[in-house]
Amino acid sequence: VGDTIKIRVPIRGYPVPKASWFKEDRELREGRRVDITGNNRHSTLIIDDAKKTDEGQYSITLENELGTDTIILPVSIVEPPDAPNKPEVVNIEKHEIDLVWSEPLYDGGSPITGYIVEKCDLETGLWRHALTTTTPYCTIACLDEHHDLQFRVMAENQFGNSKPSEPTEIVQTKEPIPVIDYDDLYDRTFMGSMIDVNSIKGDVLGKYIICEELGRGAFGVVYRAIERATGKNWAAKFIHCRPFEKDLVRREIEIMSHLHHKKLLQLHEAFDQPGEMVMILELLSGGELFDRLVEQDYDLTEEDCITYMKQVCQGVQHMHQQNSIHLDLKPENVMCVTKDSKDVKIIDFGLAQKLEEGKAIKVLFGTAEFCAPEIINFLPVSFATDMWSLGVVSYVLLSGYSPFAGDNDHETFFNINAAHYDYNDDVWENVSLEAKDFINKLLISDKK
Repeated sequence: VGDTIKIRVPIRGYPVPKASWFKEDRELREGRRVDITGNNRHSTLIIDDAKKTDEGQYSITLENELGTDTIILPVSIVEPPDAPNKPEVVNIEKHEIDLVWSEPLYDGGSPITGYIVEKCDLETGLWRHALTTTTPYCTIACLDEHHDLQFRVMAENQFGNSKPSEPTEIVQTKEPIPVIDYDDLYDRTFMGSMIDVNSIKGDVLGKYIICEELGRGAFGVVYRAIERATGKNWAAKFIHCRPFEKDLVRREIEIMSHLHHKKLLQLHEAFDQPGEMVMILELLSGGELFDRLVEQDYDLTEEDCITYMKQVCQGVQHMHQQNSIHLDLKPENVMCVTKDSKDVKIIDFGLAQKLEEGKAIKVLFGTAEFCAPEIINFLPVSFATDMWSLGVVSYVLLSGYSPFAGDNDHETFFNINAAHYDYNDDVWENVSLEAKDFINKLLISDKK
């Protein structure tokens, strides 16, 4: 493509024949790109700036008064290939990545001879050669760890290189996540540690090896952590907070350090570092109870619900015996200890409060559907506030939907204040009267 096609054919005949050139069945005439020259000994066809459409069957016909003769001349137009498709990153490690891509749909009329892989470090924005390969896959090694990179590929044949492919998504070289059975890391014997919130210090990295990320939320990130002194595995929760917000975390640590019960998430240690607090917690691997409900499409038996609620009630009972209230009880804050176990624990004590005699506590936070009337009306909270939430949780576990959920928070709050709920859905037909009575005795608006 872009070159000049020149076909020169020797001719001989007497009387001197007339030469005519054709492409397929169309006779060629001289024009802007076409030139036909000749004499008694040869005829020449010249086509400038060859295009892919110039490819095809050409022929020259000689004619005199004694007859005609024709020869056919196939012409192929070759060019660089099309670009490969977008490469896919199939493996990321600390210093290398694996790429795979498909061959171009069009090879330019000439076999693909290889591929050129380029990388772009997003800090500089410059594309540089990474390697060449003859296969539609490769491993790019000797990369710096924790660098954000993109990769693209060009195909080549003997006539040139294709345009670059679409670049990969941004990838970061990092240590691969190890294959670990987290259930094996759960320590059933651990019952928590006492922590003096006034003596919390920094340097979590001096005592723990921080490993792969386990999860993240609005307030921080949780990693697996290995205690250097013992080799034990924990969950390290890094909470990013400004100085004035650290008091809220310290209150959570203070409350947890006095809640030692097998149905409550246990705290091992805490650290106060610039811009963050770190809580070292027991490592649970079963996921949130809410996720398990979704996976099972809410197909829980009443017996299953009793199993879960009995444990949650045991945890709440212990909290109340310690004059603490949770104030954010919901399926998302109930964690299964291992993947296959039905043992659960209450987690997330960030909104928990310590009740003191003679001191009224009013709060304006929580998850709307699970809030008791006194929270949305900014009235003093009490043990009964948690009991209301237990009723909502029980309802959700048995039915798969919330008793008070409206189209918006205003409608939800109205339903809560009116204690407006029912058992009209078909799902309640197989639920026992005892279970409904249990819910009714918890969802009581008038606490007097």
